[in-house]
Amino acid sequence: MSDIPSKSLSDTFKTLFDFFKHLTTLSSGSILVILALAEKFIRQPVDVTFLFRSMFCFCVAIVTSLVAMGVLAFHAAGDIPSRGARKLLVWGMVMSGIGFIGGMLMLAMAVLRVLS
Repeated sequence: MSDIPSKSLSDTFKTLFDFFKHLTTLSSGSILVILALAEKFIRQPVDVTFLFRSMFCFCVAIVTSLVAMGVLAFHAAGDIPSRGARKLLVWGMVMSGIGFIGGMLMLAMAVLRVLS
């Protein structure tokens, strides 16, 4: 009977780990696309601060996702994380989400600025 909550918690951790893995992959791919297409977007001298801000936000998403993945990997066996580990996991979840959404918004702003 005590194995059921542990298995459920372990499955939750694995699902969250996969979520962060996909978020990290999307952020890395976005950085590569920005770098590959930056030359094509910028035909005339324009301000590229939104591109740099976008890359920074994606880097924040990657780093905080990796922190959260580390916490999840440490507790993958279904161990209940300590209070500090839970705070670190929540911090990683919030900051990676903010970083990814911020990166997408900054990328959209850069594209709109170039197209206008």
